[in-house]
Amino acid sequence: MAVSTFQTEQYTSAHFVESAGVVLLETRTRKVCLVHYKAKDEWLLPKGRRNVCESRQSAALREAKEETGYTCAMLAVEMVTRAPPPGEDVDDIAYHHGTELAGEPFMVTMRHLHKRHVKVIWWYVAAIDMAVRKGDGEALFEPGLFSFEEALSAWAAYVPKRSGRGCSCFGSLWRQYWLNGIPAKAVKNDAR
Repeated sequence: MAVSTFQTEQYTSAHFVESAGVVLLETRTRKVCLVHYKAKDEWLLPKGRRNVCESRQSAALREAKEETGYTCAMLAVEMVTRAPPPGEDVDDIAYHHGTELAGEPFMVTMRHLHKRHVKVIWWYVAAIDMAVRKGDGEALFEPGLFSFEEALSAWAAYVPKRSGRGCSCFGSLWRQYWLNGIPAKAVKNDAR
């Protein structure tokens, strides 16, 4: 077996947890949904832990619904990814431009916790289904719809505590897809 020259870390199931979240967009008004976490007075993107045997995409959509009350679907957006297209065997280092990929993470956060524990957070892009009446979200959270500038300002106050690059990734995603025109085409989530 070949030995990797790359820095590698491995964690047993007792030492990592997976979470999934979304940048949740309201495509008609061109707003983003943040949740106010009342206990800590922080504005966050909706996210939470993935349940056993639940797909990451389903976890992201479930957490968004639980925290905001909004029904949502993965949004098809064009993104650059290192994952090859289905059925293609290509060089691992190549970057691929996907067309309207839905249900693919645009970012992953690796949060190192205590005593060799890690939280892996998969981030997706989703759209609110405004045809479905908003339900009640969890009492700990109050959702709000914001312009890009308002959302970035509110979220920036929280992000440096956790990840110095998260805010810039959110800003890059927003500028690349939103300001240049996100296709207003949400796709149904298939449990994967």
